[in-house]
Amino acid sequence: MSAARTLPLRQVPISSIYASLLDPDEGASVEFVPATEISGKKCVKIGVKDVHPDIGFRDNAVICSVLVANPPFAVMDGFLK
Repeated sequence: MSAARTLPLRQVPISSIYASLLDPDEGASVEFVPATEISGKKCVKIGVKDVHPDIGFRDNAVICSVLVANPPFAVMDGFLK
């Protein structure tokens, strides 16, 4: 049995992080908003303006949970139709 080797951590180039892909001229920006504490737990406040573009996207969504059974997709499709 060989001993586990530890590989040195590599510095991640700044060009490979997500924030570098955002173009502020296109209206996308990253802004730090500190979390607030409620009953000792950190919570993030999400406002309507944060989700407004996505509200219409989920108008026709169906969320369902099937307990115990594992029906084929065709059965679920027929049920939803």
